[in-house]
Amino acid sequence: MRIALLLTLCLLALSGCAGRQAPPAGPAPAPLPPAGTLLDSSGRPIDEAEFTALAAKADVILLGETHDSACDHEQQARLLRLMSGPWATTQAPAVGLEMVPYTGQEALTRFNRGETSLADLPQALDWEEVWGYPFDLYEPVFAAARELDLPVYGLNAPHSVVRAVAHKGLSGLSPEERALLPQKIIAPEQAQLDELREVFSMHGAMRGAGGTDDDAAMKKAMEARFNRFAEAQSVWDTTMAKEALSVHAATGRPVAVIAGGGHVENGWGIAHRLHVLAPEVRVLLVMPWRGDGAIPSGYADVLYVCPLVHRFRLGMTLRQEGGRVVVQEVAPDSLAARAGLTVGDVVTRAGDEPVSGMGDLHAAGFAAVRDRKPLRLTVERGGKSVPVSIDLPPMGRP
Repeated sequence: MRIALLLTLCLLALSGCAGRQAPPAGPAPAPLPPAGTLLDSSGRPIDEAEFTALAAKADVILLGETHDSACDHEQQARLLRLMSGPWATTQAPAVGLEMVPYTGQEALTRFNRGETSLADLPQALDWEEVWGYPFDLYEPVFAAARELDLPVYGLNAPHSVVRAVAHKGLSGLSPEERALLPQKIIAPEQAQLDELREVFSMHGAMRGAGGTDDDAAMKKAMEARFNRFAEAQSVWDTTMAKEALSVHAATGRPVAVIAGGGHVENGWGIAHRLHVLAPEVRVLLVMPWRGDGAIPSGYADVLYVCPLVHRFRLGMTLRQEGGRVVVQEVAPDSLAARAGLTVGDVVTRAGDEPVSGMGDLHAAGFAAVRDRKPLRLTVERGGKSVPVSIDLPPMGRP
């Protein structure tokens, strides 16, 4: 579950990397149910009517995602339709977006009024600059909102301000920057803070931050960086919670929030801030499920099944399924193609470590970049183990 939190760290650091996911403990997980299967918190399959009944009891429905997963966004759009369809017993939701700051609402308001087409929306939002992930991944969500006449709202703090917090802390903001944030930034619960610290430490180790464990100055610098990172995470979550409550009050609708899983899982991120700001608010946590082991207690109220697919900058697209990582696509003339990687290869080792999930590959990739060495993989192909060595460009990222 750390993959979503580490992705947030990478976004704040402007590194564009994906996160690490802890490998499943014990026996290999059972085959993943079909994409779109809905599960309750225990892993029991539920039908669409059950989901709709659960959503009808909530004021805020947090729909978590991995940002570059097309399957996740298709399922989010499907859930919006369920909450707006014949089984719905409450008013159809408004849609709140992590991807768009509340300062960009004017463009969304024109979209809500039908004045801006879906085709013109990316330019109106300056999507590539504001968010960066391809708009076509999110198009199903916007298309569903347009089809169902669901008003869409930006919830996030301006990204430039969040990045400023990550680089210089809340105390380093200019008065103009600070005025764009909630007056009170709600700190993480201890459990989230512990998780953030573990993820931050792992990220630093993978990047090879320099210095030694005995270097007092380095320790002090890393602690200051962590504190800024935690502040930035809190700014993100507090602002989105505050804005979601404002949308709920202004529209009288439940609010379906589209946000990265790190802001949703375990109720630590947005949900914690919602309950501090409005203790009576009813929240439903919805997360994607990849089939990686048992569902942790408290992780989410509802899960939708989507295999994890990630496109690496080395030119390979990998799919995680049932504790295996399979090559789904190799871009022609890419670094991966030139190294001999082929569709259908099963990645079994990265460096000297076994591979059971995407996170293992990211860790190996960071280590290779740090050590300025090729990324060494072992793949299973036609019943044989085949070594593959992918050269990395200077300062490249996996």
